[in-house]
Amino acid sequence: MDKKVRDAIADKGLNRSHITILDALLKLRQVCCDPQILKLKQALKVKESAKLELFTSLLDELLEEGRKVLVFSQFTSMLKILEDTLK
Repeated sequence: MDKKVRDAIADKGLNRSHITILDALLKLRQVCCDPQILKLKQALKVKESAKLELFTSLLDELLEEGRKVLVFSQFTSMLKILEDTLK
């Protein structure tokens, strides 16, 4: 994505590269949630997710304390990953 953004800026200029930059930012946000969300070959090779590990750890602690938990995500695919993990 770095190369793609740099090429777009070099070819079109910063003002006309907004879509490419926004696409790169979206992909960064997705990969930070869980690499499985991205449908890129490179991302599918990654089998670990720090946020998923933290989620399960925090969830275990909260449930042991008898708390109720409400989970939000902008990405429905992340919610599916969480659901599959919990099952």
